[in-house]
Amino acid sequence: MEPTRKGVVMLTFEREYETLRDGSLSFAVKSFRGKGKKHIKYYSFRDKESAEKWIAEVDANEQALDKSKRDEKAAREAAKGAFVNPFEVGSVLYNSWGYDQTNVDWYEVVRVSKRSIWVTGIAKDVEETGFMCGRSRPVPGAWLGLNTRCKTLRVNPDGSYSIPVRHGSMTAYDASRTDGVYCSWYA
Repeated sequence: MEPTRKGVVMLTFEREYETLRDGSLSFAVKSFRGKGKKHIKYYSFRDKESAEKWIAEVDANEQALDKSKRDEKAAREAAKGAFVNPFEVGSVLYNSWGYDQTNVDWYEVVRVSKRSIWVTGIAKDVEETGFMCGRSRPVPGAWLGLNTRCKTLRVNPDGSYSIPVRHGSMTAYDASRTDGVYCSWYA
């Protein structure tokens, strides 16, 4: 095996040459990632030039992929450093989820730090607007117990953020909205 580059993920190649029944040579190339003992690719070529060309292409692709991953990581770290938490105590968030029905869970922010928020579930007011569907609106301050959960904001390389939860992600609710969020309860 010969390493082709140094970096976070090293790609190595193992070359085998064998003589076929018709007397021609077959060039087999196995590629391995990192310290792995199991090959990730295994190809056979009719001539040595094709095998070496393939190795060069795969190595160039791996280097480009490694560079893009490093660039994205650097952009994400820069975005994290410049990120300012947009939430304050009392902000309202919701999570809309479901398959045959659209459930809406409401949350109120009770504590804030640099990249985290603590939320607690709050009550909702549902107005039926059609057959087994309607609009859900939050009732700020009407906590559903003292259960608080810490949520870390995931900062994206472009500076935007998401709040991952079990079913999708939480969305900030504009308090000036009066129309609520669509919900349904048919199955």
